[in-house]
Amino acid sequence: MMIIGYSRVFAVTPVGGNLISCDSGSDLIYLHTGKTGTISSSFASPGLVPTGLTYDGTNIISCDWDADKIYIHTGVTSSVGSSFASPINYPAGLTYDGTNLISSDTDSDKIYVHTGVTSTISSSFASPSNYPADLTYDGTNLISVSFYSPTAIYIHTGITASISSSFASPATGILGLTYDGTNLISSDKNEDKIYLHTGITSTISSSFAAPANNPYGLTYTGYTAIPNLVSCDRSSDKIYVHAGITVSISTSFSSPAAAPTGLTFTGANLISCDSGANKIYVHAGVTSVISSSFSSPATTPSGLAFDGTNLISCRIDKIYIHTGITSTVSSSFASPSTYPGGLTFDGTNLISDGTVAGKIYIHSGISVTVDDSFSAPSTGPTGLTFDGTNLISSDIGSDKIYLHTGVTSTVDSSFTAPSAEVTGLTYTGMPY
Repeated sequence: MMIIGYSRVFAVTPVGGNLISCDSGSDLIYLHTGKTGTISSSFASPGLVPTGLTYDGTNIISCDWDADKIYIHTGVTSSVGSSFASPINYPAGLTYDGTNLISSDTDSDKIYVHTGVTSTISSSFASPSNYPADLTYDGTNLISVSFYSPTAIYIHTGITASISSSFASPATGILGLTYDGTNLISSDKNEDKIYLHTGITSTISSSFAAPANNPYGLTYTGYTAIPNLVSCDRSSDKIYVHAGITVSISTSFSSPAAAPTGLTFTGANLISCDSGANKIYVHAGVTSVISSSFSSPATTPSGLAFDGTNLISCRIDKIYIHTGITSTVSSSFASPSTYPGGLTFDGTNLISDGTVAGKIYIHSGISVTVDDSFSAPSTGPTGLTFDGTNLISSDIGSDKIYLHTGVTSTVDSSFTAPSAEVTGLTYTGMPY
């Protein structure tokens, strides 16, 4: 068994926009606050030498060098839902491409593509250098780093052995990598530092101390290789994570209260509201775990949106602009019609709907002024979201989800909602 230095801190992964790191000296997994050195919480890792972490959009996945195992956690917690043997003896790096787990092993010097998140291996190939330490995926290409070549970071061509380019790492002991949707993040066991790169280059924009002595693996879960539609239903009291923007459901969990009506996503965490409890809930990532909650500005909240800085909520006849993601309301204005059911933001303009009017409204920025409107696909629009190109709406009368062409009344396709009363939508791609 090869253990480099064995002064024991290994993986780092960000969940729901937060970095998560693991330390094999303390055998703890640490949840950072954003991409900073501040630790908000920690919990025990499943094994004695945790070396890799990734996140599949719902659950942390970790691996352990001593146990030769890969663990699927329940959400972002110490609970392990299942586990399986690693492909060979010493798993070191993990990443997830939106469909399949990818792992690396320091005994075989290979990178393995799993079938889904299972022990089944669909393919494997040699790593660019001996003892592959960690992996990440940028939505197109695999990126790797090696124990025996810690001064080079390799950009693969897709998920293959072919290397399209490489560049110098920021220090001599880089053994962890992740990607946040824009920038590479790396960690160094010699300097005990975590580095934020500018794009996928050798340029470093900032750095901070790792929580312990030997940071190894990294991944980032605020970035999803294949973003997903998320819907909620007030008849089943459930929140559903779709597979992409399709009728298929990859996972579901109970909503925090009995009447979920609105959803939004901050790039880090799901936020939901409930018209029975009159509350707004901030989830930990896209899970059932609630990190905080606060009262809605008025009774029966029905829709939520996020503009990159502030939460926006609505109820029977008003739209509220919050200060950040708090209960404080900085301003409000009348909704275009009574009973707005859904809200979304397209990067420039707020979009709202009227459940009674059966209409969708394009606001001028985030204001009471409506620049345009069109009929909803059916008579009871309740949820809206935007995928960066197209509007997506839901309807409580037809129990359907509609994919529009751009932000227009034209419907490209539709599918049946997961349950009888779909009330809210969001999209985890953060398009703006």
